[in-house]
Amino acid sequence: MTPSDTLRIVIALFIVVISAWIYTYTYELERKKCTCAIDRRVYFFRAVLLFLFAIVFTAIFRPVPRYIMIAFAVAWFLFILIGLWFIRDIKGSTCACAQNDGLQVMEQFLYISLVLYIGMILWGASPVLRNAVL
Repeated sequence: MTPSDTLRIVIALFIVVISAWIYTYTYELERKKCTCAIDRRVYFFRAVLLFLFAIVFTAIFRPVPRYIMIAFAVAWFLFILIGLWFIRDIKGSTCACAQNDGLQVMEQFLYISLVLYIGMILWGASPVLRNAVL
């Protein structure tokens, strides 16, 4: 196993752990009957995170087809945008049951994901950037 493979595994595990935390946060909102925070966006988050878990665990055993990765890239971009919109709405409301550490972790994870997503798009779209780093 090369250092690059090890890094990919560590990053994948980190993403899965943080995503599991976000999934648990959305589950806890429903369990606590936090009606001011539960809407269709929470169910969208869960669907995208389950999609992520399926892709990661599938990738352990075999390569994931390109069309599934493209579908996931679109879903992840929507996840980031809708997640930031959700956080803005929760912070602007008087919904105290939703404002806890899970919301902070989700916000930080979404901002990091947005930066990485933009970086990946720039990396893939720019051969000059790719050649400059390599």
